[in-house]
Amino acid sequence: MVALILGIIAALVGIFLFAGGPTWGPEFLVVLKGFIPPALILGGIVAIVAGVSSIKDKIAEKKAAKEKKEEKK
Repeated sequence: MVALILGIIAALVGIFLFAGGPTWGPEFLVVLKGFIPPALILGGIVAIVAGVSSIKDKIAEKKAAKEKKEEKK
């Protein structure tokens, strides 16, 4: 619940700063150019790790179900 509230606050502050806050000069664009590519790379790595982990969990789950079936016989 706290994460949700903090996320909403952060989004609102971000929207304010992006839309109507202080005037950003070319410095803001430099920061975006320096921030977005590494953020995308790290986000992609996290997504890959989460996907691999999910696949491993599904495989382990199927294996456990198969072993449980064999034990019942």
